[in-house]
Amino acid sequence: MELPRPLLSLLAVWSLAAAAATAAADVPAARSPGCATSCGDIAVPYPFGLDPQCAINAEFRVNCTTVAGATKLFHGTLEVIRFSVPEGKAWLKTFISRQCYDQATATVFENNAWMNINNLPYVLSADDNKVVVLGCRSMAYMLSDTYIIGCLSTCDEPLRNGSCSRTAGCCQADLPRGVRYYEGFFNSFYNTTGIWRETPCNYVTVMASADFSFSTTYLTSTVFYDADDSRTPVVMEWGITRETCEQAKINKTSPYACVSDHSDCVDGDAGYRCRCSDGFRGNPYLKDGCTELIIQGI
Repeated sequence: MELPRPLLSLLAVWSLAAAAATAAADVPAARSPGCATSCGDIAVPYPFGLDPQCAINAEFRVNCTTVAGATKLFHGTLEVIRFSVPEGKAWLKTFISRQCYDQATATVFENNAWMNINNLPYVLSADDNKVVVLGCRSMAYMLSDTYIIGCLSTCDEPLRNGSCSRTAGCCQADLPRGVRYYEGFFNSFYNTTGIWRETPCNYVTVMASADFSFSTTYLTSTVFYDADDSRTPVVMEWGITRETCEQAKINKTSPYACVSDHSDCVDGDAGYRCRCSDGFRGNPYLKDGCTELIIQGI
């Protein structure tokens, strides 16, 4: 059954301009006392927070909720896997697009997933993700605001577990920098109509490179799509605001976020973020959050 488009997208509850204005107006100097720091077994480090007074700005507010008896963390409609303050990255789950032959109707159908994170502080990490296409007759693409990225996957050679080769059922394409929106698409001339008994579906998704290892079962069954409710892990980079470090330091309307001593500002694809200086570790968004790294002698 095709998932409705609103479920596959992050729906903004305010306009981008309003979100930016809110973010500029409500950046606290530190997390308020009494704020929860976890959701189930997932740590929620500042600048993120579960309540308005606990997040550095409205875009960093996340939601802890119960789904089918399990405690889960969401940012918008995307499930969160984990955060890393030192790396300035978040691991979330995004949806897979599929193109399959339906034996009952003798037709090809598609579920084209799309994602819009323009109202969140992220961009897709170009260093950590790939566009992954699976299929024996599959030409699929990722369409963003300014790019069309994709590849052609065939099965001209034998399939091998652990090997992603464009002539053996799998191909990958590099992700452009700064992507906040994309849709998955298929070229309808390449499909599984004549080979559905062996390989019923084609797939395209954007996912974390480190979490992908090709399996022949991804083509001979629907396990790739079904394993995690049609989702794959993806790495996001975050920015406190969409300013450079220099712009953030002189902005009189929004407090500068790198408040700890021994912290540095880093420019990134999503905007500016903070990190502890070399020789220090901790949370640069908190006062005295970066502490000296002491190496014990032998």
